[in-house]
Amino acid sequence: RLPALAAGQKAAAVNLGIFPDGDSAYASASPPQPSASIALVNNDRLGGIDAFLRPAPAPAQTAPAQPAVRLASAPQPVPATVQRTVAMFQPKLWLQLSSAQDADALASRFKRYKSQNPDLFSGIKPYVARTASGARLLVGPFRGASDAAIFAEDLQTIGINANNFTDSPADRIAPLLVE
Repeated sequence: RLPALAAGQKAAAVNLGIFPDGDSAYASASPPQPSASIALVNNDRLGGIDAFLRPAPAPAQTAPAQPAVRLASAPQPVPATVQRTVAMFQPKLWLQLSSAQDADALASRFKRYKSQNPDLFSGIKPYVARTASGARLLVGPFRGASDAAIFAEDLQTIGINANNFTDSPADRIAPLLVE
């Protein structure tokens, strides 16, 4: 039945599971437009759904028209100056375990952390944030501050003071290669 429905009826059927009554015949194919005063009073979001459920009237039978030349409508050309949407930067929350001038020193430090506490670091991948002043050893990103706080507490129990680190567009964060 879905292909035979009008667009509004399809939307109601697919999204709300409401199919129009096939036995009913309605005079209007378009939904009534509420007046401004009714719109202010009526807070029912589905109030106009009945109008969409009405079956579309059958097209009137007319005598066949003389053949006419039909032109295929070509799609409108896309302007050359279409602006591309730039992905917005979404800052992520990390935990900084350590910092150093050299990223290689951070790799050996993470290996030491992991070898001393294999259960805590199981499945944890290290990252490095490189800046002009040095490098930071990071873990994460975390879904939220509470997740980061829980892991920071676990790190505190083994003597690692982790600090929250929120990245910026200028930060270059990459996985740290640990052998």
